[in-house]
Amino acid sequence: MATKRGKGGQRSQRIGEQIRQILGELMLEGRFKDPRLETVNLISFTEVRVTSDLQLARVFISVFPCEVWAVEPVMTALQELMPQIRTMVAQQMRIRHTPELRFCLDTSIEDGARMDALIREVQETSSTSDEGPKTSHQEEANTNEDEGERQS
Repeated sequence: MATKRGKGGQRSQRIGEQIRQILGELMLEGRFKDPRLETVNLISFTEVRVTSDLQLARVFISVFPCEVWAVEPVMTALQELMPQIRTMVAQQMRIRHTPELRFCLDTSIEDGARMDALIREVQETSSTSDEGPKTSHQEEANTNEDEGERQS
């Protein structure tokens, strides 16, 4: 069900999408000069959430590989480059005030992969135990049947 948004919500959403596109283009052009950004295979700007007063933009990024050794230097580099990045974004936007950029790690892809693995594990476990777990009554019955066969 879609929620109604006022003009402020639509505007902040539109500006967030514009910032995301600009950041992606700047990254592709190699405009972010920091060797720490070159230590990973992929940096993707997945979403930008802008506050309704347009003062702050949370920029969600996904880094591959998503390992601590790779993510921490990238996040640090982006935070240190934020003033220059903000200036580059401002040069391409037509708004009076460019929001402050805060970079946040987007873990939704990793979370989804983890959930998918858990679901597969549960499915595999349930398919290998089609009979289901034996209750203590079933185990006793099987033991009694086995003893009866031995005595005969």
